[in-house]
Amino acid sequence: MDRCIQGSMCAMTIDGTHMGPYSPGTGMSMVYHYTVGGIANRFRMVKGGIGNLSKALVRALEAHGGEVIYKAQVKRILIEDGRAVGVELRDGRTLSARVVLSSIDANKTFLHLVGEEHCPSDFVHSVREIDYRNGYVQIHLTLSGLPEFTGHMAYINEGDMRWIASYIPSPEYVNRCWQQYRKNEIPEHPLSYYHIPSLLDPTAAPEGYHACTFFSHYFPCEVPEDRHRDMANIMADRVIAEMARFAPNFPEIIVDRAVLTQRYFEKAFGITAGDFCHGLLHPGQMWNRRPVAGYSDYRTPIGGLYMCGSACHPGPGVTGIPGYNGARRVLGDLEGTSAAA
Repeated sequence: MDRCIQGSMCAMTIDGTHMGPYSPGTGMSMVYHYTVGGIANRFRMVKGGIGNLSKALVRALEAHGGEVIYKAQVKRILIEDGRAVGVELRDGRTLSARVVLSSIDANKTFLHLVGEEHCPSDFVHSVREIDYRNGYVQIHLTLSGLPEFTGHMAYINEGDMRWIASYIPSPEYVNRCWQQYRKNEIPEHPLSYYHIPSLLDPTAAPEGYHACTFFSHYFPCEVPEDRHRDMANIMADRVIAEMARFAPNFPEIIVDRAVLTQRYFEKAFGITAGDFCHGLLHPGQMWNRRPVAGYSDYRTPIGGLYMCGSACHPGPGVTGIPGYNGARRVLGDLEGTSAAA
């Protein structure tokens, strides 16, 4: 049991990193997760799904006179005399503003939307050095029933305990996955953890069904395009098979599935390398070096342009902290009060 606890803790050390459980510096990720999530790293869910949080934020914005423009991709941030003065959309429209805030990663913000010709050379170099290598797979399932655990795990079939489960039996197990991943191989026995939100919130799935999501680290970062889909499905099969060792009915209750890797999120949302952290949780990319050294106060080398997303201090997760801090910095600068962020 002690090794299982250590294995679970190792999952926190490697999440959001390109490292293994014994790599120097991984303690940074574990500290971050337990700080953001509380001492027990508690999971919290939005009733009806995370999309309802987005809808609530939109309602709050609109209640204060704001407007959200949908399906409006930004082509570039407009720079005049060294200041951000608005954005140009892909459909040709331009929007002017006193201040522009970016919640995407630094690479996309400065090297793509701003253009490195507008940034100091040392700043461009620092942005290019940000590590985004973060391989993972998400498996979204529709289930016709619930997994039935057997043997020593049968006790979690009672009540709603099986809404979340993981198989990470030891640090050595995690390290074997890391060693295969760093050779650009699919782990033979990958880490396996899932949650079934509809077990706690019936509105998360149609009546008679359940929604389930698996997550596993260490899907290879460098996969040829013509092999990507096959490799993603192979890893998904292995992730589910690990859990099926303890809940043998798992494969037969799967009605439908969608397998997503970091490459999907890169293409769908424009995230550099699909890294959900917007810059890995490595010691050299945290605190006063997030997103890069000298710019942890949400300001940028471009006047009127601020950062406010997961690329900023303190980092990723649905916390709202980078946005809150970034907004305070903007208000302080506009009002001349330099509010501490």
